[in-house]
Amino acid sequence: MMSAKKTLELRVYNANHAFANPSNPKHDETATKSANEAAIEFFKIHLLM
Repeated sequence: MMSAKKTLELRVYNANHAFANPSNPKHDETATKSANEAAIEFFKIHLLM
């Protein structure tokens, strides 16, 4: 990213695979909410200019 002169925001969730799937017994509601909010914010900034 540095050579492309781009910024990168990396989010890592300490959660199990498929943590956002509410039918998953290991569903992580807090991580799901955070990931969802980040995705919506990204779309608002980059797709709805």
